[in-house]
Amino acid sequence: MTLISGLTSPLWKKSEKICTNQIDAVYLPMKAMPLFIQSLRLCEAAMPGGSAREAQSLMGTGKLARSEKCSQKDREMKMTNQSIILLLAIPFILFACNKAEKPPVSQGDMWECHHETTWDSLKTKNALIGEWEWEYIACFWNPEDANNNEFKGLTIEFKSNNTLNVKENGQTTQTSTWKVVGGDADLFAIDVDPSVPQLYGRILLCNERVEFNNSYIDGCDNYFKRKK
Repeated sequence: MTLISGLTSPLWKKSEKICTNQIDAVYLPMKAMPLFIQSLRLCEAAMPGGSAREAQSLMGTGKLARSEKCSQKDREMKMTNQSIILLLAIPFILFACNKAEKPPVSQGDMWECHHETTWDSLKTKNALIGEWEWEYIACFWNPEDANNNEFKGLTIEFKSNNTLNVKENGQTTQTSTWKVVGGDADLFAIDVDPSVPQLYGRILLCNERVEFNNSYIDGCDNYFKRKK
């Protein structure tokens, strides 16, 4: 992984792609860097291929007290600084990667398990009838915030008469109608009125668990487990 020091980024700026190695930049704050970083930038500008205009611009900030060319010591300081940045970055990377809760069943396993059965709208409806406990959410835009407690205590009871009850800690808070509709590709979804955000997306069923998968259109995935 290549390390890039973003000098103006906030300390806790993270990309959801860090944990999946889809980008190679780690950002650290200016206040965490000693002042000689700016001096090193001036040194780079003065090196072969550097920009004299950049050097003049840096000097014009008034933040640097010297304008001499880089010495060997300056270059050694730069290498040392890069090592320090790497050491500082590692805990933040580990924190970001470990913060997110893992899904009860991986997306790949849910997909494979669901497709072991040939589904139609009636079979999907019959599989949903019953009471389901919410257990996990992960959203496309902030996967590091995936968790199993945001809607803890939420249950959905699907009834055969095409009504459903939304319950929070055992108390009914909403009643809606529902019907199975065609979803994306060979998958199904449900049309709920009034809507229930946790039921958005295409349906993946696997044994005693259902996922309402909406991350494929930049939404959230919600997992439920059948209540015994």
